[in-house]
Amino acid sequence: MNSERISVVIPIYNCASTLNRCMDSLFRQTYTDFELILVDDGSTDASGALADDYAARDSRVKVIHQKNSGPSRARNVGMDAATGEYFCFVDSDDVVEPDYLEYLFRNLNENGVDVATCGLTLENQDGSVRQRMPSFEARVMETKEILDPYARHFQSCSVCKLYRRRALENPDGTLIQFRPGL
Repeated sequence: MNSERISVVIPIYNCASTLNRCMDSLFRQTYTDFELILVDDGSTDASGALADDYAARDSRVKVIHQKNSGPSRARNVGMDAATGEYFCFVDSDDVVEPDYLEYLFRNLNENGVDVATCGLTLENQDGSVRQRMPSFEARVMETKEILDPYARHFQSCSVCKLYRRRALENPDGTLIQFRPGL
């Protein structure tokens, strides 16, 4: 494992229309020590081919093709393939700010925590702002709560967070898994 590398896991499914914007935003990151793990979850459009094209052009991109099993399983498969000491999850229709990874990495390490979060903005199809979700207050949480979207007082989506690998490890060294169906 690489000591400072961030593994960005992106489940993809029939996202050919949004994947380019997502990937472009990740390639513009000011923090560059990351790998992108694209898990093609049985796409029936050009998503899988687009992912393969990115992998052919940039050595930081790894593509895993699997039969459709849902986003939770795709995230789990991506985590299992990750080599970084940190995890970040991005959805295929997300566009992140250029300092997204740097901001999360700096906050996680400067504050000595296992999970750093940031806010997000939901946009309509036309690009207008639908809702702004600010950063959530720092909390001390049990490890099991980190990936539980029903945990109280914690932003329920997997995106907008950077996780330290050790925070997601079970005592036996295996990684906590997203619950299927989410």
